[in-house]
This record gives sequence, C-alpha cells and structure tokens, in this order.
Amino acid sequence: MTLPAVDERYLLRRIEGPSFKVGPKCSNPTCSRFAEHAHHIIPQPRMRWDWIAIDGLVTGNMTGLCVPCHDDIHADRAAIRWISELFWWCLYGGMEVSGEHNFHPVAPLRYQPPRPDTLATDPRASDNVSSPENCPYCGQSRKRRPVSAGSRVGRRKRKSWTVLVPDDELENGADVLDSLVDNLSPLVPNGDATRSGRYYVLVAALAHALIDGENFVASIEGSNKEAA
Repeated sequence: MTLPAVDERYLLRRIEGPSFKVGPKCSNPTCSRFAEHAHHIIPQPRMRWDWIAIDGLVTGNMTGLCVPCHDDIHADRAAIRWISELFWWCLYGGMEVSGEHNFHPVAPLRYQPPRPDTLATDPRASDNVSSPENCPYCGQSRKRRPVSAGSRVGRRKRKSWTVLVPDDELENGADVLDSLVDNLSPLVPNGDATRSGRYYVLVAALAHALIDGENFVASIEGSNKEAA
C-alpha cells in the first residue's frame, strides 16, 4: 500500500477509457533514468483503474517510474500527490503528532498522466511506441471504452459566499473565524482550512446549532450573562 495521493475530501470515481502509454523516462522530475514500470498512482483495490475522475476532473491514473523511484514510492520514502490539479513528486517526512502525513512537494511529475483533451495529441498513445511493463506492486488492467470528450464529469459548480466581519481595535473578525474553523475542521468530515473545506465546517456547525436549538440559545444567553 502506498501513501495517499489525494486527500479524503476529494470525490474519486472510476472512468472507462482507452489504453495509453507511459514513459519513456521516469516521471520523477529529479530522475533521468528510463521508466521500467507503469505505476498506478491510486492503487487501492477499489481504484485500480487506468482512468479516474478526481472531484470531477478526468485524468489517467498511471505514470512511468524507474525501479529505484518505484521502490521509493512503495517504501514510503516518496509519494505522488494531487496538488492544484496536477500530480506532484513529493518526499515523505513521516507522520505529524496530529496524525497527518508530512509531505514535501518537489515538483510536478515530468510526465503527467493524459487527460481526454491531450490524449489525441500524445505520441505515447500510439500502439507502436514501447511501454514499460506492468506495475509489479499494483497490477494493471486496460480499459478500452472511450472517455468523455470533456475533461470534467459531474463536478459540482461552486461560487463564493461572503460575510462582513468587524475589523477594528476591539476585534478582528477574520482572525476569529479563521481560528474557529481551524479548530473545528479536524472534527468535521471533508472539513479543512481551504475555501471549499470551510463550507463543510460551517454547515456542520450551523446544522448542529439548529438541531439542538434550545441548548444553543441557552449557551449564548449564559455567555452573555457572564460577559455582563
């Protein structure tokens, strides 16, 4: 089992698609060796597919690695991580006291897995181009149905929602909200300090207050009395 390539907040889906080639060089941006293995980036049994959708963005799920770099991945010395809609080569710094993995991004992969809009112009897609052997760790299964013409499938639309907060000598409302969200996010599924992650924290907190309205009001009244 390799280190996770994507955070839990991302929705992962299987996508049927055509076979594609990886390589010819290792995808580690600091390595100059030739690729010898076709590595499934997300190799869990339920996700052992050539094509996936990450939060609606369709991408290939394989990249070429040389033997030493492939060993680094499976020995948890390195990891491939999904950052800003690209796969990055990262060094692994162990686990934090909080239980979070400590990744050190190096650079995007030299060869990013193809996407539907780039596959047609990718010379590696041709059957007469040599390809590394199957990954000895995670296996390989070829899918030949065509992928969707678009690069995104079923991705939820998003928009910004703002709120005015006090910003004076008495109170910095932005700092107050940031602190509250940061403290609550580890307790909320899909919650984190990103703009999309904050939504889940706020919804969970407001829904809890609404469900347990009497205690919520009582706690506010108690706080007001103490402040007076």
